[in-house]
Formats: sequence, structure tokens, C-alpha cells
Amino acid sequence: ERVISDWMYFCLAGKRMCPGETLTTVEIFLYLTSLLQRFDILPEEGKAINLTPVS
Repeated sequence: ERVISDWMYFCLAGKRMCPGETLTTVEIFLYLTSLLQRFDILPEEGKAINLTPVS
């Protein structure tokens, strides 16, 4: 059983790709950046931040 029918593939790629996908990406980016601008994100008092890269 196919969940996505053949005609829906036209909306998933190329010129006919859903414009809502790009809009949603921009909305999420703006939401997260506004959160970062409004709040101070700091470490707990007395604890240092470990900046060692993780491989």
C-alpha cells in the first residue's frame, strides 16, 4: 500500500515544490533567533564551559 499517491510527487520537488516548506524554515529560524536575542543564555554559576571539540 502506498502512503503517497503518484500525483503528490509533483508537489514534493522541482518547480512545484510546496512553498510552505521554505516559509516554515524561515519562520522557525526567526523564532529561534528572537529567543536568543531576548534571553541571556549563561552557564550555571561556578561552572566553566568546556570548549574542547568532540570528534
